[in-house]
Amino acid sequence: MLGKSAQHGTIWLISIFSVTLFFVWISPFHHPFELPGEFLTIHTVLELLAVIFAAMIFTMGWYAYTPSRAMNVILIACAFLAVAILDFSHLMTFGGMPDNINQLAPANSVAFWLAARLIAAVGLLAAI
Repeated sequence: MLGKSAQHGTIWLISIFSVTLFFVWISPFHHPFELPGEFLTIHTVLELLAVIFAAMIFTMGWYAYTPSRAMNVILIACAFLAVAILDFSHLMTFGGMPDNINQLAPANSVAFWLAARLIAAVGLLAAI
């Protein structure tokens, strides 16, 4: 059983969270990225970070491989090279990007993203 001071602190914490939740619930919500131009900017930045991280995983795996280690390192490295390429393709075919690249159907952007996630999952599972 909790002591008297611990119960008092818990009651205060629950009260503060309840009041905060109430005010969040009654206030009108305006999403910070409601306009398409703002969403395109944050999407581009986050996708570029995903491409950079996937390329870094490939680079580290490619240069960390030695013949004494298992081939799992190379498998993961090559899988993430494919992920980086597909993520970049997703970024370039996303709606709002330049029309000289984005002449394809909007579903192609989603297909690139899903293929990248599938390759990442299969590559990580195969490396186990």
